[in-house]
Amino acid sequence: MYADRPVPASLLKHQSLHGEGLSGALHTREFERIVTTIGFAQPRVLAITQVDVYDPQLKELVGDIKYYSITYRLFKVRESAESAGYVTYLGTIAGHEDKYVLDVDNTFEKGVRVSVSGSTGSVLSDSWLAPFFNIEKSGSPQDKAADISSAETLMKATTSCSANVCR
Repeated sequence: MYADRPVPASLLKHQSLHGEGLSGALHTREFERIVTTIGFAQPRVLAITQVDVYDPQLKELVGDIKYYSITYRLFKVRESAESAGYVTYLGTIAGHEDKYVLDVDNTFEKGVRVSVSGSTGSVLSDSWLAPFFNIEKSGSPQDKAADISSAETLMKATTSCSANVCR
């Protein structure tokens, strides 16, 4: 459970909020800071859904805080100069023979060559995914997070996203 802002200290020990998982929700920025601090690349959102609070008493307590269920993919990659490139999914991951969904922004169809940013190229070439892709690095630098939507951006735009479909 994640929140669109830090949960106030006054709510952290509230029994009902704790029981519902609301008082312990991490602010998405804090989660992203933690994982990058311990060596992961920028987290990739695989799915995000707004979690509504219906109980009137709890709703009054949390005020304007919005809560989300977010599935992230995390990758540790080498710290090296990233460069843009092209990748082709080989269709060899069991259960994903036709396409592979990396995150809400990147779905790779089998046999289709696509341009990717340096950060996505690094994730695909420096992780367990490498054997499942043909990777061509272009050598030209590109914005590090050009093809990654942050959870914060997705929270502002929609109530639910998965596999390149946002509602």
